[in-house]
Amino acid sequence: MVNKGLIVNGSLRLILLKFSLMVLFVAVWHQASFCGPVPAMAQDQSAAAPRFVTIDFDNVDINIFIKYISELTDKNFVVDPSVQGQVTIVSPTNISEQDAYKVFESVLEIHGYTTVPAGSVTKIVPLVTARSQNVDIISGDQQVEPGDRIVTQLVPLKHTTPLEINQVLKPLISKTSVIVAHTQSGMLIITDTSSNIKRLLSIIETLDVPYSREQIAVIPLEHGNVEKAGPSCKPFFRKVLPQKQRARPFHRALR
Repeated sequence: MVNKGLIVNGSLRLILLKFSLMVLFVAVWHQASFCGPVPAMAQDQSAAAPRFVTIDFDNVDINIFIKYISELTDKNFVVDPSVQGQVTIVSPTNISEQDAYKVFESVLEIHGYTTVPAGSVTKIVPLVTARSQNVDIISGDQQVEPGDRIVTQLVPLKHTTPLEINQVLKPLISKTSVIVAHTQSGMLIITDTSSNIKRLLSIIETLDVPYSREQIAVIPLEHGNVEKAGPSCKPFFRKVLPQKQRARPFHRALR
């Protein structure tokens, strides 16, 4: 006769074994689902890592250099027919793709050319032509990125006039650049390489500061004595006028 207690114990063990297998299966499946994407993320991170290249050219045609940068950066270039010249670059160390493109812009600037974005392509044109092209416009608090591409910078002035700053900056810009004094808005409009504009902005920041604008007048006396009248008038002119009330220096005779 079979013992019923043994049958119950055997059935209970079988149920516990099935339950344990189910728990183990769920745990393995959950771990696989959670950890599965990690290798893919690792691959994406490795793919997004910056590449480093060595740029070393000895008297090569500039169009060959343009083609090399196009393949390196996946950029589409439309080259003006006038773009010609030989390029020599000595770079013993590796540089990133981003720095390689900055070197590319510097090489173009040295040869009298620059890049102008135009939708999905980038045009390579002479610097003289670029100022009338669709160059980037920088205004307000936008920062000028270092480089040698042509941009247009709008510079609002607070204390000086555009004509005054224009006279100071004109000798400092290149022949292919443009600076316009817009007196109605109190702004300067500068079209130049971004690296030179950054230098000009530091000069403007130094010059565009408050300064005293006092009125000077010559008052001829008809009946009084100058030596006696002068000390008597001094107390009336000791108070310094507010900045907004000060006028430009000028010489005027009163009668």
